[in-house]
Amino acid sequence: VLPSPAGERLVILFTHDLHSYLLPQRVASPGGPAVERGGYGRLMTLIREIRGREGDRSLLVDAGDFSMGTLFHTAFMTDAAELRLMTAMGYDVMTLGNHDFDFHPQGLAKSLQAARRQGTQLPQLVASNVVFSADGRGDADLKTAFREYPVAPYTVVERRGVRIGLFGVIGRDAQTDTPFAKPVTFADHTETAKQMAALLREKGKADLVVCLSHTGTSPVKKRSEDELLAKAVPGIDVIISGHTHAVLPAPIVVGKTIIVSAGSYGAYLGSLSLDYTKEGGAVAAKYELIPVTAQVPDDPGLSRRISLFKQDIDGGYLAACGYRFDQIIAESGFDMETLEYAYAKPGETGIGDMITDAYRYAVQKAEGARYRHIDVAVEPLGLIRSSFLKGPITVDDVFRVLSLGLGTDGIPGYPLVSYYITGKELKDL
Repeated sequence: VLPSPAGERLVILFTHDLHSYLLPQRVASPGGPAVERGGYGRLMTLIREIRGREGDRSLLVDAGDFSMGTLFHTAFMTDAAELRLMTAMGYDVMTLGNHDFDFHPQGLAKSLQAARRQGTQLPQLVASNVVFSADGRGDADLKTAFREYPVAPYTVVERRGVRIGLFGVIGRDAQTDTPFAKPVTFADHTETAKQMAALLREKGKADLVVCLSHTGTSPVKKRSEDELLAKAVPGIDVIISGHTHAVLPAPIVVGKTIIVSAGSYGAYLGSLSLDYTKEGGAVAAKYELIPVTAQVPDDPGLSRRISLFKQDIDGGYLAACGYRFDQIIAESGFDMETLEYAYAKPGETGIGDMITDAYRYAVQKAEGARYRHIDVAVEPLGLIRSSFLKGPITVDDVFRVLSLGLGTDGIPGYPLVSYYITGKELKDL
């Protein structure tokens, strides 16, 4: 039911932090066996169902970090599987997150170019606070790829006669997590948002302003960057909040700004219905986080395309080391700690000990008779991206645990680094 004869009902479908999770993920279930969540095939089924019902009232967006997290991202620079599949799923507008820069400016440039080579209408990418270097050394290819894709500071789309202006920013915390973007830097996201909101209202004649924000919320209010953004820029109607993987069961409302967030890895499809009138602006009419479960059927066409990408990974990245994507290489008799547990109680964990023991083993195997004793092995918690559950462990499962990074040889995965420290330094650590 529309709020008035002059009003319109609009539906924004959204995701963020998909991290190349093209296939469903097994997740721990309190008090029961593991359950499946996510998967692009199931997401597409839900998207198609809702858009079939809502028609031209709907808009599908993503708030960044669509890549980096599974074996599929090893072909990020050559196949751009994420962008190509999200094109097929009907995404209208997307932004970049910090991890989309993990393969350096050249890697992102290659991915954008690979997507463009498919010759289909790609989702509009908006990136409002990306700043290229003055001399172009190190980021000239990406600047060219932005122009050719094209990646724009903002865009305006129309739904049912309502002009919706969208822009995208990477927030302060996410910027500190983007070391490999150099020499690309990022302007202050709040100042950029002020400029974009004003520009969209005045030049773009936007009725609604939506910020695709790879910035995030936090239970600690002084660190909840998207809430602070909403206070500083009241001209934003809706903030789709990515980066912190927050699951918001209800929107956070700051002034007239509606902030929504749907977790990570495609576990939920977010849906925000707005009632819009010229006089009253936008009001949240309905909000849902729709679980993407095993009960949702896969879209057959998209599933076939994902299978082809999997075959490419088998024949390329994995063939070089003698493994296959679904190959079972171990079995666990129990669930190891979840990442939620590890972050709540940071310190020594079973999964951390297993990783650092594996480092010791790898070095000892590589050095053979030349092996020198390792006194300490460490792994940052922030780079542990998954854990192991009871049951078979596949090559894919192992990769997801330590999925980030790029070697100096251009091969995905962080190199193992050794160095010497003094006893005093060890004590200080």
